Amino acid sequence: MNSEQLFASFLLDRSKGFDIAVDALSVIEATNVRPIEPVPGSADFFEGFMRLREDVIPVINLKKRFGFDETAYDENARVAVVSLAGYRFGLLFDDILDVLRVAPEQISAIPNVLLSKTCLISGLICRGTRNLELLDLNRLFEGESLLPQADGQGQAQEEKQQRVYRRFIIFTCDGQDYGVPVEHAKELTYFKSVDKTFCHGCIEGALRLRGRTIPVVDSFVLLERKTASQHALEKNDDTRRILILEATDVCFGMIMDTVHRILTVGTHEILPMPFREQQSVTGLYETGQASSIMLLDVDKLIQNHVETLQSMAHMKDRSEKTEEVTAAHHLITENGYLVFTVEKLFAVQIRDVQEIIHRDTVMPIPSAQGHDSEVINLRGIVVPVVNMRRFYGYPDRNRSGEQLIICRTESVTVALEVDNINTIYKQEQHFDTPSLNEQFQAKKDTVDRLIDFSDQEGGQKHVLVINIRNLVCNHLNCGQALTVEQ
Repeated sequence: MNSEQLFASFLLDRSKGFDIAVDALSVIEATNVRPIEPVPGSADFFEGFMRLREDVIPVINLKKRFGFDETAYDENARVAVVSLAGYRFGLLFDDILDVLRVAPEQISAIPNVLLSKTCLISGLICRGTRNLELLDLNRLFEGESLLPQADGQGQAQEEKQQRVYRRFIIFTCDGQDYGVPVEHAKELTYFKSVDKTFCHGCIEGALRLRGRTIPVVDSFVLLERKTASQHALEKNDDTRRILILEATDVCFGMIMDTVHRILTVGTHEILPMPFREQQSVTGLYETGQASSIMLLDVDKLIQNHVETLQSMAHMKDRSEKTEEVTAAHHLITENGYLVFTVEKLFAVQIRDVQEIIHRDTVMPIPSAQGHDSEVINLRGIVVPVVNMRRFYGYPDRNRSGEQLIICRTESVTVALEVDNINTIYKQEQHFDTPSLNEQFQAKKDTVDRLIDFSDQEGGQKHVLVINIRNLVCNHLNCGQALTVEQ
């Protein structure tokens, strides 16, 4: 395991089926494409600059850099932000694929005598029937003026490089808020059918989920907030949820009482912990409400229980397990949904969700009426608030408990005001929405797909999935005036 390398893989060209692998340590983040400002007289493959939160990122069209005939990208394109020589660059891809561990024997280097000065590929990764071209970032700008020219400029870029933003799932345990990195999370499900046969210490039992045995741990005991016997007297199995996590080559469930939001945090805003090598908490994030969120290192959190968890999981062999883990790359894929209530159940794709907040900062717009008559100040950005009850023609109600789901398109951030958040749900398959009743006809473009959802009682329900882009482009008046400057 120690000799394996970690690579991020991307689909460069959908029509050609051309897969690219990049050293994962060089990849800072992957995100949607935002508006790109072209630079006249620049290199042909340099698309321009893209604003990413507080930074400006140069974006490279890899299809042009590789000399493809067709160099366009569609609306589903992604940008991988990579670090090179103290700079950050955005690389355009058709899609994000997965993150994979590769053994040395699976990498075939290309002899230098066979490489031209303009060749960007240094090797080939062979995994079964799948082959990936290995992109050498050091060759990307060889001989070009985009390489750093001065120590001062490189240092400034290196400082900006530290401004990385991560998303955390926030839950409460015994009055303390904790954050789990989204990249570890696979699914949030209800507490049900837990086999108590193997209950011992922090292990609550096992859960059968889609044909797999998932060991389940009690967060109260794992986080050392209470002993198992103390928590057994207080817990209510009807209200608890299980967050399915992947860490240290094991998939397990963690039982928690309250999961209440997804939060975007800048790494420069995290207060580091002393003696971090020995701790399962990577840092503290101050919420501004006289409280702090403990951000967890999931691998270290379970390191004393890994053998027990693995023995319960009935795991497959290593090669099959690795493929399964990376292919399901979690909540940021199209297969992850945030399910919520607006009179009835709706959902939105997790990839469109930036965070979830309460509506106590909402400001009404004087003389404005309708479903978008309020705004919020979200860390210096004016964001329109869409009252989803009014939007879909449901009657108003007491608004004390509403939550705001902050969603992002390529250019606009919008807040959806909903009744309450139900769960995070993973569903591999979706369906086109059939005919809708008169209430939804005028807004049918915003609910053009649906998923099957298993509720707490095990019943199946059809849940309409909201198309955020159609909602913003076709039904809001914000236009480009609210373009995200991040």
